[in-house]
Amino acid sequence: MDTPRYRPLSLCEVEDLQEYRPGGFHPCSIGDTLGNGRYTILHKLGHGGASTVWLAQDSTSANGLVTLKVLASDSSQRPPRELLINRKLQEVFAHSEHSQHVQLIDTNFVEKGPNGTHLCFVSKLRGPSVRSVNEFYSYHRKSKLRGSIARKIAGQVARVVQQLHDANIVHGDLTTSNMLFMLDNSAGHLSGRAVYDLLGSPVQEEVVPLPGFNVHPSAPAQATEAADITGLMLHLADEVVLSDFGQSMDIREAARDYNPATVLHYTPPEVRFASKHGPIGPASDIWMLACAIYEIRAGHSLFDSFLHSDSLIWMEIIETFGKLPQPWWDAFEPRHRWFEEDGTPKAASVQRGLGNSIISEESSLRSKVEQIGDDEETAGGEILDALTEPAHVRPSAAEVDLLTDLLQQMLRYKPEDRITIHEVVRHPWFTYGGLEVASKVSGKRKQAKPKAKEASSSKALAESKPAPPRLGLLLEGLPSVARSKRQQPAVARPASPPAAPAPNPNRRRAPQRWNGACENGSCETEFDEHMSPSEDEEEEAVEDEEDD
Repeated sequence: MDTPRYRPLSLCEVEDLQEYRPGGFHPCSIGDTLGNGRYTILHKLGHGGASTVWLAQDSTSANGLVTLKVLASDSSQRPPRELLINRKLQEVFAHSEHSQHVQLIDTNFVEKGPNGTHLCFVSKLRGPSVRSVNEFYSYHRKSKLRGSIARKIAGQVARVVQQLHDANIVHGDLTTSNMLFMLDNSAGHLSGRAVYDLLGSPVQEEVVPLPGFNVHPSAPAQATEAADITGLMLHLADEVVLSDFGQSMDIREAARDYNPATVLHYTPPEVRFASKHGPIGPASDIWMLACAIYEIRAGHSLFDSFLHSDSLIWMEIIETFGKLPQPWWDAFEPRHRWFEEDGTPKAASVQRGLGNSIISEESSLRSKVEQIGDDEETAGGEILDALTEPAHVRPSAAEVDLLTDLLQQMLRYKPEDRITIHEVVRHPWFTYGGLEVASKVSGKRKQAKPKAKEASSSKALAESKPAPPRLGLLLEGLPSVARSKRQQPAVARPASPPAAPAPNPNRRRAPQRWNGACENGSCETEFDEHMSPSEDEEEEAVEDEEDD
């Protein structure tokens, strides 16, 4: 490990200063020009493990603003997979009706600096990620994406994946962090002061060397915090693009040990156990897409990721879907802490006797879908615009049936048992046009009844009984508890953007950050027409109004 050379910063969301070294990051600052003076850096958008990402003004473009990704010098010495796959994507989507939903590298150039030679990628400016938007709405407004909008943008992503798979390309990292909202036309043509009115002034702090080290041209004079997304929330279009193809691969060329890095709670079983069993393929994308579809619709992840624990995430997967097939079951060594050999949870008293602070409970996929919006803590949410609805609004029973059926077919353990992307895009959930139902947030709540196994069709799902309530965060380290409702950390409401673009090195804050163009999702802090609600739901809604 290298000896620290710089004083730690008080800023949030800043790259590791120790990476400003020969072979590391290029020192960029607000006002710098790159690409022979063509691109002027206006603001910071984010960073990843091998790059920093900036908002820049393109002096040759009428559209003005672009995203500029500057790779570390070491990562620029070999053609990165992202650039190689981009060439294939340009061919695949050259005449496609879905080309507007793919984030491609428009051009690239080389920049020389004190730390070496750096590849730079230029792309269209996009908005924040679906994940960042969900977090902003949940924490600040007690809102989530409207059901019709969630189905629309999920369909856009699914159709892009369909075209990728038809071209034998696997994305490899299909998470909501890599699905970016488009911005409306007004946000893409800003310049000068208007950028800072929208995103706030760059928040910066002087880079100070530790005693014994001198200021070196390898590092910028000031570190810059990632831009606050608050000002963009009213400029989001109801369209998304799929981005970050750094983990993507043409499956005809992929090595058998190809094992893309994705976040734990999206990892399919064949990737989790890939060191022993088989390569990744299109079916792996299907598992990840299912997790993304649920998160888009619910506003939170399907499997809790708060503690970033592989064992706890797979505990929740097993209590939802049952015993893993062999040899994966034997390969999951922590299984004895929670489960009998048939895959059912051990008695709570037995689990506590084994020293578990987290108690496994039998769950089901249907119960997780049923409880979208079923949380009294989200009552009173705000509606910011046409994209959102209060977080306590639930899907109708008809949509619960459809979404459960879709996800169940996508989340089968064995890759060969999952439906294909062509079957995904044809599923009726995407074109469902029924109304959502507001949760009753006072008085008695209906208790879900346990259900042993998932049905295998929409008809069977409609006839099955509900299962126990969705489990909450996995609070490992606390006294032995049964998990309850999802708890969200308190996040301070960001301050209004300053009127002038003057940097303020002393300002500290913790707003939601831009997550739109970062390396491999590393900068995660991380919004019709066939069916309508059932008569029972309409009667319940009337009763709720009468109770009020």
